[in-house]
Amino acid sequence: MLDKIALNTKLKVNQNLIDDLFSKKILRYNPYKDGFSRQYYFGNKPEKSPYFISSGRSTRFNMSGVQTRLEVNPKHFSSYQNLINFLQQALLHYDPHQLLLTRLDFKADVPIPFSSVLQQAYRPGVHSFIGFFSEKGVISELVLGINPKAKIYDALERHGQAYSQRPLAAPQAASNPPLQGLTRFEVSLIPKGSIRLPIASFAELPDLLNFNPFTFYKFAKVRVPAANLSNSDHIKADHLLRIARDSKFGGMQMAKSYARHHFSKRRQKDFDQFFEIVSPPNLFGIYQADLRTFLSSDSYQPQNIGGIFT
Repeated sequence: MLDKIALNTKLKVNQNLIDDLFSKKILRYNPYKDGFSRQYYFGNKPEKSPYFISSGRSTRFNMSGVQTRLEVNPKHFSSYQNLINFLQQALLHYDPHQLLLTRLDFKADVPIPFSSVLQQAYRPGVHSFIGFFSEKGVISELVLGINPKAKIYDALERHGQAYSQRPLAAPQAASNPPLQGLTRFEVSLIPKGSIRLPIASFAELPDLLNFNPFTFYKFAKVRVPAANLSNSDHIKADHLLRIARDSKFGGMQMAKSYARHHFSKRRQKDFDQFFEIVSPPNLFGIYQADLRTFLSSDSYQPQNIGGIFT
């Protein structure tokens, strides 16, 4: 499913609607956000708002003629049609081809305990990563890379057990509630440098059904090689195994990093013998099923999204 969409456009915001919602204290605003004079949001806490609408004179986008910037989280909308209806009201003269994408976030929720994922998931080519610890003293979130940013975290740890009761695209999740574990995989794309988005405008959003954003997630397990290795290599293999299995160290990502830095160049050719590729969870299938449901007209139901009826 899509987790966040950011749009820049030359279209003007429906200021009469925004002013009305602001006068009723339904909307609040942050001043001078992202170069705009005002960024409007719903509710008391910006981080929980289903949308952000930035308008007014922009010191950052003036040269390109950008009048409005919108950020929406599709999880707050029942369907694609609800999101379209929202944009039609928030903007004057709605035209999806003039809504240019500046960020796309993707997500897939997998009914596997995070501790199990940590032992196997990694991102090749990432030399640095960040691990966040839970109150239990174990890693509950990994951030792998900058752009594209890959994030894996324990969804039950963050959102609570009630989060696991909602319907999931994964068929095995529905047959065995409540879930014993739930792991969120996220990918964030921002067009910068060599990074390009798979689509250019909001009008192309349905084309994302055919785009797999999770291809750089890989899965492996540590294996102890044959007995003809030296004692030193057996010690290294044992250490790799403990790193991958210990949720306080960083799992497979740390094991790969350790192997890369501690094997001599002469033995790099033997690197792969310590790891065995395993079948990954069907991240793309889960993402596709959720997005297909969102795009379906059958999912539409009237909603009040932050004071805007869709």
